[in-house]
Amino acid sequence: MDDDDFVSTDALAHGIDTGLQFRTFYIQPSEPGKLYAFKEKLDDLTLWEDEEGNRAYRKEYESLLTQTDKDEWLAKKNAWTEDVEKFRRKADENVMYFNAKIDMKYSYGYTDRLLADFEEIELRTEQRTDGNVLVYYRDNDFGRWKSAGVYAKVFRQAYDLRVVQNVKGKYLVRTKMFEPLESKEQEYDFAELLDNVILHFVRNDKEYWAYLENNICFAKKPELVTIGFLNFLKMDDV
Repeated sequence: MDDDDFVSTDALAHGIDTGLQFRTFYIQPSEPGKLYAFKEKLDDLTLWEDEEGNRAYRKEYESLLTQTDKDEWLAKKNAWTEDVEKFRRKADENVMYFNAKIDMKYSYGYTDRLLADFEEIELRTEQRTDGNVLVYYRDNDFGRWKSAGVYAKVFRQAYDLRVVQNVKGKYLVRTKMFEPLESKEQEYDFAELLDNVILHFVRNDKEYWAYLENNICFAKKPELVTIGFLNFLKMDDV
């Protein structure tokens, strides 16, 4: 041990009934006179070695060590490495960055919000003879109606955004006031806003689900999972 190996005063005050860990050393409660040195860590398992070269691993949050040998640990390490590589390959194949410049700076904290939580602004539409609709919205700042353009379809706003279908049949993502978000708008074969700040869209015959607060895009529909106070989007086991 050297000056870099330390333990907090709180740990000393509580004794070693649940084990005592320094930076790279560990004393388990059943062997207070034996010092184990850190070797390596695999996920929630930590490998330790005593002065005679005997190896043991400790599962996170547990105090007692489990004796092991080189072959057993190597088997665990190979299995863990294979699982990690499978996870990375699956993530690379199914998770990507969504490069649309959709500005969500006013909408953070919407992860667990549903479409039904949002109210529509005041709209007025006029049906045209070609089947499209001319849309107006109420500009409350000036107390007048303002033209928002001509569309084939207009969908409800949520997260300060809305999806519209232009007269060419392509889908666009705009602000709730119908303003373009990009200097050159991205067009989609289909698009819709979903619960939990997700944009579901189809482009070049491929289907995607983009989480708009960090622009991570999934090749399969993710589900919202809550762990403690945190929310996560989960796709299969990714």
